[in-house]
Amino acid sequence: MSTGRWKAVVTDLDGTIIRRDGTLSASTIAAAAELERRGIPLVVATARTPHGVSTVAGLQSVLEAAVCCNGALGWSPKPRRTLWRHDLAPAAVKQIVEVLSSNFTSIGLAAYTGEQWVMNPSYDALRPSTARRGDFAIVSPEELLHEPICAMAVCSPDRSPMVLASMIRSRIDGSDITLTMSDYEVLDIAPARVDKATGVREALDGLGILAAETISFGDMPNDLPMLRDAGLSVAMGNGHPDVIAAADVLTTSVEHDGFAESLRNLGIIS
Repeated sequence: MSTGRWKAVVTDLDGTIIRRDGTLSASTIAAAAELERRGIPLVVATARTPHGVSTVAGLQSVLEAAVCCNGALGWSPKPRRTLWRHDLAPAAVKQIVEVLSSNFTSIGLAAYTGEQWVMNPSYDALRPSTARRGDFAIVSPEELLHEPICAMAVCSPDRSPMVLASMIRSRIDGSDITLTMSDYEVLDIAPARVDKATGVREALDGLGILAAETISFGDMPNDLPMLRDAGLSVAMGNGHPDVIAAADVLTTSVEHDGFAESLRNLGIIS
């Protein structure tokens, strides 16, 4: 296949090019570097914040743009600056806090202000701090109402993300938020009508590229919108069943360098 049809490569991070140990393989780094040499922009789309993207060793020098917080925030690593930001409606944040505070005793709730994560003690206990989190503060649920919020995350020791999503949808207007999951333990909340597809389109608009001119890689349900938007979608072998079913191509797992292998098989890199 000629590389001329594909003008950009879009990829999720964790579980797609970032392995379980939090690193990129040498093969993935080499593939990203070859994309840059061939003039094919690499765009990542992730639930991570800009700080979380910046902690990935070997990525910054070859990255064109990052779609962060499941589409709510765009970030350029060269130079480091915010490209766009969408916030949750204050009324939606208030409803979420009220519902979770009044109905669950052990629920973990976190919110990203665009500068740092703020969270209740339960979230910190369930999701211990890592380097990719960056600055964070432990607050009461009510304190989450005092700042603009562009992303939220919810977790529970005994309820899956999909169960949490169902509980939230039954109590608040679902049109005010976007619910998805980037792993099997956390429910992600983005602003209404914001997801990885809308974020990728914003990033590509800045490059003069259409989503139909991209190859997109993913592994979890939050990747589905951008995979459906892409000219060619690739699911990782370790991916969620819904992602594997929806993708055009199935590659090997992240631990077996499926990203680089698929790019070679498609003739994008050698």
